[in-house]
Amino acid sequence: MKKIAYFLAMGTIAFAACTEQAKEQPTTVHLKGQLIDMGSTEVTMKYDGAASMLGDSRDIHLITDAEGRFDTIVTITEPTYYSISRNTLYLTPGDDMTVKITPNNKEAEFQGKGAIANNYMKYRLFPKGGSFLEAGENLRKDFASTKALVDSLAQVRQQQLDALDSVSSEFKELETMRIKADVLNSYISYAGYSGMMYKAKTKEEAKAMYDEFRSQLTPYVQPIFSQLNQDKYLDVAVVRDVLGYIAGESDTEWGKGITLSAKTKELYDAEKYVDILRTIVR
Repeated sequence: MKKIAYFLAMGTIAFAACTEQAKEQPTTVHLKGQLIDMGSTEVTMKYDGAASMLGDSRDIHLITDAEGRFDTIVTITEPTYYSISRNTLYLTPGDDMTVKITPNNKEAEFQGKGAIANNYMKYRLFPKGGSFLEAGENLRKDFASTKALVDSLAQVRQQQLDALDSVSSEFKELETMRIKADVLNSYISYAGYSGMMYKAKTKEEAKAMYDEFRSQLTPYVQPIFSQLNQDKYLDVAVVRDVLGYIAGESDTEWGKGITLSAKTKELYDAEKYVDILRTIVR
């Protein structure tokens, strides 16, 4: 009986400890600092996860003084991506940061808990700039040499990510997928930035050239599509962008053998209806 009582007592203590630990899990982020040249005393910190495709209800409005200074508490229960102007932030419950943010993401300054991940995020690439193509600055004489440069830049970025200390494995996994998606986006964007179709004399010839280029890309892009095809990666904006290429019916070659999850399909289908409703409201 004494042994039974002992184990019951130990179990009660362990349960209480676990309960107390659960209660102590942080659910807020403390942000303070200065937003420069944002043009308003109310600056929107946009939610940048998967649900941002469907609306802006999760956006947060930061109230600043005339000099752009602010101090706010953000309530979140899990790591979340946000954006302020061209800056992408990765906020984790418990973060406590002093920030200085301008429209130029590379000028951002982060100090405090959470700063390591966000200083890394300063150098994230932009999908609309063709990611590693940097709006055409990294184009080379042909696709093969451009691809070689893209691959080398991606390797450097991955090494920078791998070298980070005091960031979560979840952050590293998501950002690894961002790098892969940026690579894929770079390959696909080559056609547009290189102007290869402008050499065609007719629309039919231009389409034939693009179709041939797409076919040549398939062995490179299809394995990346397969790696990105998980619901948990949809919170990365460029992943959502590139998966959009196979969410429709027009890119069956790239999507051959790849089955998008029900959640992913629903997300892209819902986005279409949201876009229609926005057009009607306007």
